[in-house]
Amino acid sequence: MEQFLKNSRAFIAEVKSQNAVWLREAGESAISLVDRRITESGRTAGGTQLGDYTDGVYKKKRQDKGLTTSYVNLAFTNDMWSDVGIINVVTGANIARLTIGASFQENKNKLVYNSVRYNDDILEVSQSEEDKLAKIMDVNLQLTANKYFK
Repeated sequence: MEQFLKNSRAFIAEVKSQNAVWLREAGESAISLVDRRITESGRTAGGTQLGDYTDGVYKKKRQDKGLTTSYVNLAFTNDMWSDVGIINVVTGANIARLTIGASFQENKNKLVYNSVRYNDDILEVSQSEEDKLAKIMDVNLQLTANKYFK
């Protein structure tokens, strides 16, 4: 029983110390999943198309650059997507919060503008993406548990 209590305390201490690392790892994966979903298919977290290029000016600009015009993917210059990253990580006794956004004001404005324009939080993860992120956390937790409980 004494060894079990010792292992339990060590397990809890390691989980607390690794929480921010694991949260950051899940956040990086979330960014990658959202970026890929939107740039490769133009789909929202809910699965609908963000929109299409009906405006002749934007459609022509995209065509001139050899970019797809069959769906909106918010990647004309890729400046916005390349600037999206983890802004802040906060962990504590009863909190684990990660903030994702852009670093530069111009790209922050693009994120807001596109979210309003397409009536969609473009950084929101879909249910299947959320499930993948939960698996990342579960694997980390299980690997840690395996170190202390066999």
